[in-house]
Amino acid sequence: MVNFLESLRRKNYPSFVGVTIFAVIVNPLWAVFDYYLEPDNWVLFLKFRLVTACIHIINLLIISKKKYRRYSLEGIWLLTVSIQVEIALMFPFLEDNLYPYTLGFTLPFIIVTIITSIPVAYTFSAFLVTVTAFVLAMYFRPDPLTTNEIVFLVFFISTSLGVGVFSSFLRYRIERKDYQTRRKLDELKSNFFANITHEFRTPLTLILGPVNSLLEQARDPVIREEYNLIKRNALRLQNLIDQLLDLARMEAGKLQLHAAPQDIVSLSREIFATFESHAIHRNIGLVFSSSCSNQAVYLDFEKYEKILTNLLINAFKFSDDGSEIRLSLSKTDSHVEVIVADEGIGISEDQMEHIFDRFYQGQTGNTRSYEGSGIGLALVKDLVELHHGRISVQSRPGHGAEFKVSFFTGRAHLSRDETARHGKTRHTIVDSLLTEPGVIESYTSDSSDLPRILVVEDNYDMQLYLQRFLGHDYEMLFAGDGAEGLAIAREKMPDLILCDVMMPVMDGFELCHQLKTDVKTSHIPLIMLTARGGVRDKLQGLESGADDYIKKPFSGKELKVRIKNLMTQRRRLQKKFASSVLVNPGELGIGRVDQAFLSNALHILEDNLDDPEFRVVKLAEALALSRGQLHRKFKALVNQSVSEFIRSYRLERATAFLNDKTHTVGEVAFRVGFNNLSYFSECFKKKYGVPPSEYPK
Repeated sequence: MVNFLESLRRKNYPSFVGVTIFAVIVNPLWAVFDYYLEPDNWVLFLKFRLVTACIHIINLLIISKKKYRRYSLEGIWLLTVSIQVEIALMFPFLEDNLYPYTLGFTLPFIIVTIITSIPVAYTFSAFLVTVTAFVLAMYFRPDPLTTNEIVFLVFFISTSLGVGVFSSFLRYRIERKDYQTRRKLDELKSNFFANITHEFRTPLTLILGPVNSLLEQARDPVIREEYNLIKRNALRLQNLIDQLLDLARMEAGKLQLHAAPQDIVSLSREIFATFESHAIHRNIGLVFSSSCSNQAVYLDFEKYEKILTNLLINAFKFSDDGSEIRLSLSKTDSHVEVIVADEGIGISEDQMEHIFDRFYQGQTGNTRSYEGSGIGLALVKDLVELHHGRISVQSRPGHGAEFKVSFFTGRAHLSRDETARHGKTRHTIVDSLLTEPGVIESYTSDSSDLPRILVVEDNYDMQLYLQRFLGHDYEMLFAGDGAEGLAIAREKMPDLILCDVMMPVMDGFELCHQLKTDVKTSHIPLIMLTARGGVRDKLQGLESGADDYIKKPFSGKELKVRIKNLMTQRRRLQKKFASSVLVNPGELGIGRVDQAFLSNALHILEDNLDDPEFRVVKLAEALALSRGQLHRKFKALVNQSVSEFIRSYRLERATAFLNDKTHTVGEVAFRVGFNNLSYFSECFKKKYGVPPSEYPK
């Protein structure tokens, strides 16, 4: 029930603020009512109302402070009783307007009990105070009422106020039942998370244990790096599971604080130092400062470590190489402030209010600024508040962000259950939590005969895995976001693209759409590799033009087979063109953009068939492509150079004219754009095995 009351107190706080402000404004305005009904007493009554308004203002100012907000129920009780006593004080001075004021006497009580939901003990005690105040007011009247009048008025007031008490009782029961239902669901969810976590931990243990043993035995650097890849990502998964479990425990109210005196300065310096190797790797400066050499603060060691580690990881995530991250501590009269500041991209105003929301990643949809789960900062906020502390953030886009955490000194803010005698030891492995920045360097060679694959993926370890798995059979290119991938695809014209969906700057769906609607890149097969494996996501990927869609985790062998199949389909298309360029593009099973491109190219060639000067440059101009782009496009689609394609088209059209037997060889040669008969005969014989004079055999 204590937890339910705390929940009720938090829920009633906004109602308390609203009703109090309403009472402060409206109650003095009733002096107009007093002026017309009781002109001789209205000044006195106004004083009563102003005193009550002052009580309400003081009540609001006190309870609006964060540490007193838990007394919102008491604030509502005082608000109600003060108004009832105020009106009761007017009764001894009334002469002919007793009944209108009696009606007004019941109105505030009923309004408050209907608007708010407070326990019956509060409403019933307010009811008793109200009735007692009324009876005493009647007793002190200069002209006492008759017994029948008093009985009638008490009965009227009691029944009227009883409606409010009964309404409050019903709302209280509904609230409690709803709370119990939600608490049961929270317990079920917490138990589910606990069971799932246990089921995850067992296989993770069976992964990490053998991997550690294999690492100790491995001597080959390549094999050691592969084992480290497994270990690093298993530890990240373990950390993610722990954070999810902490959030579930927090929601269920089962995450307990075990605070003990800790030197927050040395502890913060120690945690900060664990980031040095990563900072050196990225050329990021680490600056630590403190206004005091040591300062004891009651902290839960493990939870404070998670708070500071997550804040620092967030700072690294949004910092550019060569920038600076600062950790500073300062002491005020009753608080110690821990500030983590970076020089990164900053946070926009519209994102600021959501920065501590669970699973929020700074962008909506499939585009995210940086890789992450959206759990870290939400967990930080919960853990800080568990310490009865505060967290705030200040930022401007392009000028970095500053997170400020404030902890109370002393232990007056802690209950006995929240303290512990001894702290715990550190256990977090920072290197496993930090995502490796950057992109694997691409090595390409124009003389290489290997097919070229572009990987667009923002996870460094996934890039590393694909490089090692596919690098022996393919020439590999890498991009860390969709925009970079689009630029590389247009420049390098890979034979195939593997891309993730959720990436910075431009997501995989948009990248696929851009590639497939651009005639320069529409022919490139694209496979989406993504953790989002829902039917809707798959349909969206295929609708955007993806040739295949593979859900993570995927089988390496399956990926190789799917790549091989797409490459084989491309070679079959090229073989069709090798046999004849006069095919219907609509029958080739290629995309609409490529069909339109080939149809347009064939129509242009047909329109300029008899022009011997119509060559590669003019075709490129007609198709609005550069000569290099046109060459790469034809090479990818039909495995022919542009000049070979033009010559093949002219020769195949020549066979049609020769089959008519109505034209001489010379006429046919000039009609298909050859102004040199001997050269025409040479090309024709090379392609069909016989000179044009003997065709058809």
